[in-house]
Amino acid sequence: FEVTVRHHQHTYFHKRYTTGFSNIRLHEEKDATGKSFYFTVDGKPVFIKGANWIPMHSFPTQNTREDYRRLLTEARNMHINMLRVWGGGYYEDDAFYQLCDSLGIMVWQDFMFACAMYPYQPENQLEFDEQVRRLKLHPCIGLWCGNNEIDEGWMNWGWQKQMGYSDADSAHIKQTNDQIFRHDIPEALYISNGVQQSYHPSSPTHGWGRKESMTEGDAHYWGVWWGKQPFSIFNEKVPRFMSEYGFQGMPSMNSYRQFIPADALSLGSAAVKQHQKHPTGFETIATYMQRDYPIPEAFDDYIYISQLLQADGMRTAIEAHRRNRPYCMGTMFWQLNDCWPVASWSVIDHYGNRKAAYYTVEQTYRDALISVHQYDNKIETWLVNDLDRARAVTLTYRLLRTDGRMLDSNTVEVSLPPAASTLFTTLDIPYFLKGADRSRCVLYIQLWEGETCIAERSHLFVPPAKLHLQKPNIQVSVSPDGTSLTVQSDTYVRQAYLYTDNRELLLSDNFFDLLPNAPKQISLQPSPEGIPAAGDIRIKCLNFLHSD
Repeated sequence: FEVTVRHHQHTYFHKRYTTGFSNIRLHEEKDATGKSFYFTVDGKPVFIKGANWIPMHSFPTQNTREDYRRLLTEARNMHINMLRVWGGGYYEDDAFYQLCDSLGIMVWQDFMFACAMYPYQPENQLEFDEQVRRLKLHPCIGLWCGNNEIDEGWMNWGWQKQMGYSDADSAHIKQTNDQIFRHDIPEALYISNGVQQSYHPSSPTHGWGRKESMTEGDAHYWGVWWGKQPFSIFNEKVPRFMSEYGFQGMPSMNSYRQFIPADALSLGSAAVKQHQKHPTGFETIATYMQRDYPIPEAFDDYIYISQLLQADGMRTAIEAHRRNRPYCMGTMFWQLNDCWPVASWSVIDHYGNRKAAYYTVEQTYRDALISVHQYDNKIETWLVNDLDRARAVTLTYRLLRTDGRMLDSNTVEVSLPPAASTLFTTLDIPYFLKGADRSRCVLYIQLWEGETCIAERSHLFVPPAKLHLQKPNIQVSVSPDGTSLTVQSDTYVRQAYLYTDNRELLLSDNFFDLLPNAPKQISLQPSPEGIPAAGDIRIKCLNFLHSD
């Protein structure tokens, strides 16, 4: 839009605006269970597949528009449809919102208040007014949120006792808090926009230790990681909308080489510890690793296993959230990115390198999902379709031994209902395996729409540490034009990770399973470093670290 104020030949005002039209609404409605929390776009409910966004750099002036474009394009490629601009960071640059507009990524915008009780200051109003005025023209804005974890902190973190507040002190602080987040900000939104905006005073609605957090509003669930609960607890702790959860994965060895001296590349070195800011970060990773994986000695192997562990946690959570729609209508993991080189919860590290969890999110955020839920001696297979139309698909499954021998296979025609999660089958595991050793079995399922594979899922019946694997012979070739790789193996391969000694590869898939004698073609994105030679490509897989 261009606006010009002119009288005769004199121009008094001229400005160009780039904007768009959107109709994104948050709905919070009481129901038989508690209170819903879901978004509609043009009146249609949308399952949110999102992530928490933190500042891209500790020194914001280092960010360029291309940096924003690169990272936001990665988010879009992962099928993310909403990013939460976290209240502990800063109001992002105009480039961020312009790119979210153009990429179709909705934004949950926190005001910049987090994890503390703030005094009342008249200057706050200037902040609210200016930021709302600046950002309101962006159609990507789907929700304004007053703060991050302030209500939870006040109710659950014991601040009053720690600070020795009297009842009068507490009453005054609570009144100030309500003034800012339940009066001043909503008023600024209304005055600037002229209509009531979708607004959430404080995220989460309830703390993760309270039962209401699973029945009302949005939740930050940190029983996994902070509480060291097993990943399987995600199958039980399903809220109406999960706006924070996560697990750490270390950055790649190629990333570590950029900020750690060569003689300090070990888990116990002071330099590596300095780049872990959680007080028990490595201890927590080790606790989870001991439950499910062999513990490697080499530093690069430890990094690899930590990334597999993070990916497992993300998959378990996302599948639980998506198969429980419409009770749960959103999942936003912590976190997409990093502001400096560090071991953290991000799926993309500070240098833009993708962790294993990146590829897990890309698969589990697709419009079609196969979710496998194992409990007791049962295994459930759920099929999720996010499109608002029914889909006629073909489901194929293969049950095979880890030495490559096929035990069973089948093909079934299936109709996926629109915008729904459907229980496809429940099976008794001993019956399904027909007496086979579950530590030597893998289930591989695919969904096909015509000639296109729209979803795939491999499932182990035991933790990876108990899996019996064979030493594979893996071959890799690069296409003549350098746009793809072909990988194949003579036996089943678990979590093949392709890289070179000096860089990560930009692949359409990585950290994947290989079926015996079934070549897998992967797209290779261009890189300034050029096309890698087949002989330069290295492979890690669980078979090399843990096999018979």
